[in-house]
Amino acid sequence: MSKFFNDVYFSNQYIASVSGISLRLLNEIERTLIKLIDYNIFISGEEFEYYTRGLETKNAHEQRQLQELVNCATQPIFPSF
Repeated sequence: MSKFFNDVYFSNQYIASVSGISLRLLNEIERTLIKLIDYNIFISGEEFEYYTRGLETKNAHEQRQLQELVNCATQPIFPSF
């Protein structure tokens, strides 16, 4: 669906090549998805904000976890005397 909203996007050919599936299968998956959602690719501003906040929160949490790992990895194993 990002192709609908973005000026820059990856083609199905590229996505198929990096994902290891055929272009034909990817196109079929895309057609099936669009049919299943009854061609309704619109999302409200509220729904967009809801998921954006969720992703930002998840990203911030993962960044904190990564920083904790980096901090642990840079600590000396043995205390210096």
